[in-house]
Amino acid sequence: MIKETLIAGLHCYKQFIQPKKTRQFHNGYSLIEMVIVIAIMSILTATTLPKFVGMVNKTKETSIKAMAHSLELAIESYKSIYNAFPEADSIESLQNQLITAKIVTSHMENPFTNKPFSTSDSDGKIIISSSSENDTYHIQAYSKKNETVLVDIKSD
Repeated sequence: MIKETLIAGLHCYKQFIQPKKTRQFHNGYSLIEMVIVIAIMSILTATTLPKFVGMVNKTKETSIKAMAHSLELAIESYKSIYNAFPEADSIESLQNQLITAKIVTSHMENPFTNKPFSTSDSDGKIIISSSSENDTYHIQAYSKKNETVLVDIKSD
């Protein structure tokens, strides 16, 4: 009986001392963890993307404003050389005259369309009008969708 009690106690002692089986960990992520990460990234993208697009449009509008002022300087340079403003009824004809006179070297590119400015631009249009009778010109630059006048330059 002592022997049986001793063996039973030893058996209990072995079970107590032996390490318990632990859960085996797998390398990688579970499906739930991946779904949570994708959800968080989607929320962050949804909140920051509109701000980024708005900044890009503001940058393009600033570029169009700068180009309108560059055209103003080019027209004034043309007048100082030829004592008259260029006769232009469109942005294309104005740029061609300024290139022929070697005041500018190439056509300006519309940042919204990534093509040279034209009268048919649907975004970022620049409109030029001039009057040889009054010796004046008028430049208007528009925003995306041509909704807002960004710059309105009139000669004195």
